[in-house]
Amino acid sequence: MPLNVSSRLGHVAVTARRLFAVALLALSVSVTLPAQVRPLGHPTVEQRIAEVGLSPDDGFRFVVFGDQKNLWKDDFPRLLDQVRAEADSDGLLFMLDTGDIVDDGDEDHQFERLRALLATVADVPYLVGVGNHELLPENGAEERSRAHQNTAAFLGEDYATDRMFFTKQVGPVRLLFLNTNDLPGVYPDLHDKDPAAAARAAEQLQWLERELRTEVHPTIALSHHAFVQSAGKHRGHANALWNHVYDDHGGRTLPEILVDGGVDLVLSGHVHSFEAFELERNGRQMWSVNASGRPTGWFSGSRMPNNWQGRELERLDDAGFKTRLDEWGVTQLAFMTDDTKRDQFALVSVDASGQLQIEIRDVDGTVLYSLNVPDGTL
Repeated sequence: MPLNVSSRLGHVAVTARRLFAVALLALSVSVTLPAQVRPLGHPTVEQRIAEVGLSPDDGFRFVVFGDQKNLWKDDFPRLLDQVRAEADSDGLLFMLDTGDIVDDGDEDHQFERLRALLATVADVPYLVGVGNHELLPENGAEERSRAHQNTAAFLGEDYATDRMFFTKQVGPVRLLFLNTNDLPGVYPDLHDKDPAAAARAAEQLQWLERELRTEVHPTIALSHHAFVQSAGKHRGHANALWNHVYDDHGGRTLPEILVDGGVDLVLSGHVHSFEAFELERNGRQMWSVNASGRPTGWFSGSRMPNNWQGRELERLDDAGFKTRLDEWGVTQLAFMTDDTKRDQFALVSVDASGQLQIEIRDVDGTVLYSLNVPDGTL
């Protein structure tokens, strides 16, 4: 009898170990499978136009914000209340997000949380220039693949796992959505781990140059990473975009390609701050506006812009913006200060001629700055 009991106990132990092993295997499989993120389901711009009965050729408005993932607990809902109020008035066509819509793109529940937050403006189209957090988790190739799949599924038909740059025309405005994560030098360590990034970058630059062969005004480019900034945080990313020369594109840098192609305005994020520059090269003007919230966390001081007015070229040179800087005219127009250190967004108005008015507002709706493009007046 003892032997029989022992044998049975041994069998139970083996069975338990096997069940535990199967459970672990099932858990690992569930972790490695692509997450099932549903499309956001907001209307397209075309559906919104039909719903509100507006001709975008006669003018319209849209809101711009970015990097709100860190502000979910308080400021982002308040910001969306302002979007709701604008949507209930006439002429607001869409929301434009400069990226970092979630903290980690391979976590499907974060997209669901964003969906819940956006429910208050579910009738407003949501257009996104993708950021680094949704696409570049640093845990490995599997997580990056799932992050691309999640983001593409959530954001809809304009996006694909291997192509997150595209063009959209709304009335007189041409919007160019860039994926600056893939461009050379911005994330060199991640590029070493993602051999497909170089091919995606080459395809993107070819697409961009083809688009810019046709000059359209106004043309607005979305670039999650700014290519010019005074803030210290993430300055290396800006340096990479400013300095890298593309031999296959006339030996030019990205800012040179953009200004040569007639881009009027570049909207960026990443820094969690506000800053506006006017740039000029070879008689062409281009404006750069970062409207990505407010500094947060223990490193918020490094996100605050510096006052470079009157010394822009000297300070840019000191800060590592080196490539052909002497061929540019750069004017720092406005920037976040301690007195305006609040979460901010932009309300952009487009008239029938394509003139732009950009109002920077805080989460309570107060107008902090106003910039007119192309005349550059504040």
